[in-house]
Amino acid sequence: MTTPSSRPDPSAAPPKAHPLPLNEPLPLLLQHALRRGGVWTAAALLMSMVGAALTLALLAAELLGVQGRLWGLVAAALLALVLGAPLVWALHRLAKPQATEAPWPDPRRDELTGVPTRAALMAQLEREWSLAGRHGQAVALLLLEVDRYRQVTERHGAIDAQAALRELACSVAQTLRLTDLIGRFGEAQLAVFLPQADLTGALDAADRLRERGALLQVGVLGGAVRITASVGVAVLVPGQQRGAPLSALVEAAEGALHSARLAGGNCVRAAPAAAVQPAPRGPSVGDNQAARGDS
Repeated sequence: MTTPSSRPDPSAAPPKAHPLPLNEPLPLLLQHALRRGGVWTAAALLMSMVGAALTLALLAAELLGVQGRLWGLVAAALLALVLGAPLVWALHRLAKPQATEAPWPDPRRDELTGVPTRAALMAQLEREWSLAGRHGQAVALLLLEVDRYRQVTERHGAIDAQAALRELACSVAQTLRLTDLIGRFGEAQLAVFLPQADLTGALDAADRLRERGALLQVGVLGGAVRITASVGVAVLVPGQQRGAPLSALVEAAEGALHSARLAGGNCVRAAPAAAVQPAPRGPSVGDNQAARGDS
């Protein structure tokens, strides 16, 4: 609700328009004109200046004769160039913030790493999981974690620790196939989904990602920090994923990552095949009928 003190007074005089600050340098003057009146106002201001300069130059040329007329034309061209440069500069200054303005953030993308968020990745994995189950294809899930992330944060700060995760995400994304999926999975974790990948291929991919991560360094005050990563791998073979939820694959990969963490980091560990099991199957109609027949 509007208070009486905030209501405009109709009897009050309208605010005065601020005149252009003519005592300022020419580039700033043109920039003021651009902001208040647009490009056409600034162009009109510049053309009036150029016209006045040309008039003075031609008048001086007439007084000085033929030879002076030539020098007058040269002087007029130089004046036009000198007066036109500030307009280009002012246009560049006004257009630069718009050109570098950040786009509207995508909620499906992690702002730090640029890869999909965990929610967006899990939505993709649900579709891939269903597709692999129908076609009986092997799939693999890799969980990568920056080693000693908390220690890096405490020693060098959150910015350097986040830079380590960002560099790792960039390196991993450049290595993957077009059919592979990547996303941020936790504070210091990335998840990689490999369709049509058996255990050997998944372990090779995991070790390749680990080696690439070990080559990365993050610059900090007074030096650089080398990045290492631990990788947990979980694989489902054809037929094994029938009835198994996606959460079982995720839990198996998390268990493998925990084993790699306990081993000291900078290594790859795979979940045992028994770690991912189909959901328990309830009694079918045939089983119930057989039980009633036995009784």
